[in-house]
Amino acid sequence: MRVFCVIIAALAAMCFSIPTAYSASAENSAYVYARAEVTNAYICSEADSTTALFAIPYTYSVQVISEYGMWYYVKYAEDTGPYQSVYGYVLQSRLTLLDETPEVSWLYYTLTVTYSQGTSGNLPHLSDITATAAFYGNYYSGQSGYSYVYCQGSFGYIAGSIEDYEIIEIHSSDEDSASASGDKTADGKIIAGVVLGVLSVAALALIFMSGKKGKYKKPDDG
Repeated sequence: MRVFCVIIAALAAMCFSIPTAYSASAENSAYVYARAEVTNAYICSEADSTTALFAIPYTYSVQVISEYGMWYYVKYAEDTGPYQSVYGYVLQSRLTLLDETPEVSWLYYTLTVTYSQGTSGNLPHLSDITATAAFYGNYYSGQSGYSYVYCQGSFGYIAGSIEDYEIIEIHSSDEDSASASGDKTADGKIIAGVVLGVLSVAALALIFMSGKKGKYKKPDDG
């Protein structure tokens, strides 16, 4: 009977330890990127909404460096081509943490900026000058929209917001739930198989032990 109790105790420990280990693994996942699934995920120069620079383009992501209260300290873009990395703070409630690196994190979108100058007097003047600007995101003030850009070594705003950039497809939560449900079902089948196997071994052990511990009956002489 004591052997039976030991087997049952071991079986119970196995059944409860497997889901616990799975949960701990999920909770300890390292999140490196966060996606803007709202249109007002503003990057601020300080952990203060009044220092907003631009809204992260919808469906694009930032690299999370650290947490600061209700904020994430993040990096947007890379030092490549016409772009320079921007560091700032974004409210955690405006971002969705990702458990893997996205194929495309930040929006690469350039536009042409034209500088014009009027003529005065009889002095010669240059014609309109054009330059390539790197678009980072929109900033809205009341009914007016502006584009935050990097051009000729400086950050600044130009009139008009950019709305025609490509949107990244976001998988719905229903699909994620279905996938998670499928994984849990598979895990459940594996655990059930292990449990059934242990039960079979336990049953054989009980039969074997009961056979050995049965009273020996001396055969009748004769």
